[in-house]
Amino acid sequence: MQLIDTTRFDLVATVVNAKTQNVDGFDYALQTALANQATLGIIVWVDDDEISIFDALTPNYVTNLMAEASHFGTDLADIAQALGVKQIKVSIQRGNNLGSIATDVYCNEFSYDLLVFEQEHHYQNQIQHAVTVVNEKLLSSTMVL
Repeated sequence: MQLIDTTRFDLVATVVNAKTQNVDGFDYALQTALANQATLGIIVWVDDDEISIFDALTPNYVTNLMAEASHFGTDLADIAQALGVKQIKVSIQRGNNLGSIATDVYCNEFSYDLLVFEQEHHYQNQIQHAVTVVNEKLLSSTMVL
């Protein structure tokens, strides 16, 4: 009988869109982190393309938007901690290139073994580009739910 070699992840990360706050990818990453006793990385993404030019020129609007994203990231971290994840890292990112954001977080904040994206058809091109960048340049695994 041949044994199957299993993959173990030390740091599982997920990208959560601050606007939609869809947590399907977060839920999968959370369960994977728990199963692997891994660190959970939460990247809360504020898409610049979702901010109108008029709102972008209003400093209070952008400041409030980033504060809401930070609060959302803290809420997700609190949930993960309550469910038993020992180490959690949260990164709040703003930009319109998800591939660059995934690379910047990997290189500058935390190096993930698995990056989980949630499928949102409005962001399909962004997600596909990010998956390509992560798989080819960073040699990390990705999953799109």
